[in-house]
Amino acid sequence: RHAFGEKPGEERALQEIRILRAGGNNSAQIAELMNIRKFKTRSGKLWRPNTIAKIVARDSGKRSLSIHLPNA
Repeated sequence: RHAFGEKPGEERALQEIRILRAGGNNSAQIAELMNIRKFKTRSGKLWRPNTIAKIVARDSGKRSLSIHLPNA
């Protein structure tokens, strides 16, 4: 199963989630804003806080793995 953002058309929604999270919004606030802004989930349904939390957790894990620290 592909992580959210890897399928065509999902990248813009993932970027919006990242922006909202960076702005200090919690999962419930992000879900509400995504629904207001008419973004749809992969299944075409409304966003729920637990869905946002899972996406943020997966995305955070991926991003932290891509950080390269210089050798000490």
